[in-house]
Amino acid sequence: MQLPGNERMPHAFWPRPLSQFVAMLVLSVFVPILLLGAALVWRVGLLDQEQANQQALQVAQSVSANIDREIDGSIASLLALSTSEALKHGNLEEFYNQARQAMSYRKLHVLLRTPDGQQVLNTRVPFAASIPHQELTVTDRQLIADRTPVVSNLVIGAVMKSWVVGLSVPVIHDDKIAYILALSLEPEHFRSILMQAVPTAGWVIALSDRTGRSIARTIEHDQHVGREMDPDARARSNGTQGVHRTPSPNDVEVVRGYVWSKNSGWLVAAFIPSSVVDAPLNSLWRLLALTAVGVMGLVLPVAYFLTRQITGPIGVAVAAAERLGRGEDVVATSSVMREANDLSDALERASRDLQARSQELRDSQVRYRSVFEQSAVGFKLVAPDGSLIGVNDRLCRLLGYTREECMAKTFKALTHPDDWNTEAKFIDAMMKGETPNYELEKRLIMKSGDPVWVRITSAVVRDVDGKALYRTSVIEDVTERRKARESSSRLAAIVQASPDAMFSTCLAGNIETWNPGGTKLFGYASEDIIGKPVAILAPLTPPSKFADNLAAIQRGEVLRSDVKWKHKDGTLIDVAVSAAPIRTNNQISSISLTAEDIRDRKRREDHILLLNRELAHRVKNTLAVIQSISNQTMRSTPDPKVFRIAFQGRLQALSSANDLLMQTSWDGSELKDFLDRQLAPLMPRGSAQLSKDGPPVVVPAELTVHLGLALHELGTNALKYGAWSVPGGHVRLTWEVQHVSDSDAARLLLTWCEQGGPAVTTPVRTGFGTSLIEKGIPDAIVARRFLPDGLICTINVALPVSHPIYLG
Repeated sequence: MQLPGNERMPHAFWPRPLSQFVAMLVLSVFVPILLLGAALVWRVGLLDQEQANQQALQVAQSVSANIDREIDGSIASLLALSTSEALKHGNLEEFYNQARQAMSYRKLHVLLRTPDGQQVLNTRVPFAASIPHQELTVTDRQLIADRTPVVSNLVIGAVMKSWVVGLSVPVIHDDKIAYILALSLEPEHFRSILMQAVPTAGWVIALSDRTGRSIARTIEHDQHVGREMDPDARARSNGTQGVHRTPSPNDVEVVRGYVWSKNSGWLVAAFIPSSVVDAPLNSLWRLLALTAVGVMGLVLPVAYFLTRQITGPIGVAVAAAERLGRGEDVVATSSVMREANDLSDALERASRDLQARSQELRDSQVRYRSVFEQSAVGFKLVAPDGSLIGVNDRLCRLLGYTREECMAKTFKALTHPDDWNTEAKFIDAMMKGETPNYELEKRLIMKSGDPVWVRITSAVVRDVDGKALYRTSVIEDVTERRKARESSSRLAAIVQASPDAMFSTCLAGNIETWNPGGTKLFGYASEDIIGKPVAILAPLTPPSKFADNLAAIQRGEVLRSDVKWKHKDGTLIDVAVSAAPIRTNNQISSISLTAEDIRDRKRREDHILLLNRELAHRVKNTLAVIQSISNQTMRSTPDPKVFRIAFQGRLQALSSANDLLMQTSWDGSELKDFLDRQLAPLMPRGSAQLSKDGPPVVVPAELTVHLGLALHELGTNALKYGAWSVPGGHVRLTWEVQHVSDSDAARLLLTWCEQGGPAVTTPVRTGFGTSLIEKGIPDAIVARRFLPDGLICTINVALPVSHPIYLG
């Protein structure tokens, strides 16, 4: 038998005779049926076992319910007797008669004891008979403690000296336990209840108390009464109810259902031997085994006969195939098998075709030799050990060897060492049959020692058994092609990685290539833009300008310019465009273009220009303000020392305002920072003498200098005459933004309030400082009130509509 890849299976198992395959065929049909039958029998067994489990549990549940009802009825009778008037008034003889009459129909006996255990009466004996004293039991103590009815375990009766179960209820007079009223139930009484629940022959029902002592059984009752239950079986009954398989006291496995009574705490168990439950299943298994043996005894002889009918024609076909292999003529034969006849006819036709194709093969070898020697590419034949068994002249010329020199080399010796490991993996996979051929580029070593890049395509030739005979390889010189490809790959990688838009157009101006940078800059995907005219990006460039640029490029010039080109969404983008010719075979064939995004550069240039203009304007204004402050200060303070101090303070206020403007690029400053800058140098004891409260507000640039000078004058006056001139003085600054209704206009209301300073009086004269406060802020409404507690100054100034009011 042949496996794929023309490799035989290991002889330890394969090949095998046809008779064994027929046997396996029979088994492949019969075994699943047998397994299906076994599965059905197994399923029936499971159902029988489940049914037995359910029946065992149901019987135990039913018996437990009957026991509970019997106990509940007896306790109810005792509770009824406990209310007897005769007992209440101490007429024990009358109560004795009542109790005997009440329990006579159930053949039960009642006893009455005092709480210390002394029996007062017992209906088992005459009323006046002497009754022995009995110590209090555990159940008696439980009854006295809980004052509720109790059920005892199986105990020896004090009077009858035999096994009984006691039921006790308290007799309460005047909220005290006067007596313990009890009745005793004999084990035979419970056995009669168990016997009524036996479902079929073979079932056993048993009742045991809380200590595991047997109370009653349906069989062997007398032998088991009072005997303690097997501890292992009791341990397995560890739930409220359940079913399990367990050994019986006779070491016979049984299916056992058990239920623990809720009222008495007793265990009811119903069980049946497992052999009784499993008997139907075992019968089914025996029937299945007999059926399997019978069917196999019938099928195997038939299979043997059919095998003989097949192997005969196959042997004839094998002999014909051997003659065909030797080149002899094959004549068709006939048999009872149509397929064997078809095979014989096919071998006869194959014999005739083989003769014809042998001649064609000889003709093909002549043609192959001609192609091998005269081809424009190299050929070589390599033996499995790597030695050369054939090369053509083209390969010898490529390497610079004579044919004899080349044939003396091994295939590995002709390959560059750095490339051999890679090719060796391909050769190994091909020789193992994992791949039919391989193709790769590698370096061969010429006779001069220089490498030459070649593309090698190799395949393996095998015999009819799949054994590798030799490898054939076609070798093509790709040195120049590889250099060109590497150069092109490097250029393509640069283009793809460039953040700038890099693309090319034909000489007519239609876009031919497009890189990711172009997509990022202009928004066009390559499939959207390729084939479109480049003018789609430059709608502002006149057609005549395009024509002039194209003519310049065709002359070999390189053009560069800053222009506005159009994004896909319609916006105009500032870009720096470079255009250069692309030459193919020394002829200009297309145009290369690069577009660099210069929007940031343009914005910086525009911003610098704007700042320079603003700076020039501010310098002129600042010089004018300094000149005015100098003149006004000189008029109001002729003393040079006083002038120097006042003038320096005002210059410092002006400088602080301008510093803030410079830091915010002349866009205004946040009011809290502005106040800190202006007032911090004037507070002799630090920020504790100043509190500020108000929303985040931006002071417009045009108000910064004027408001700063006014605040400086207020702070200077507070330092000289007001709140800051004494240790306990304090200045509170508050502000709010007032919006004008039905408009976008707003006003800033700033309030300066001094407290804790010297007594204040209205000044009799005014100076330049007063002018800076009341008139130095354009379009401001300023009011000052000189109250005895301190100065209050309000400044109400309009905020420009176009300027942001709030920081957030």
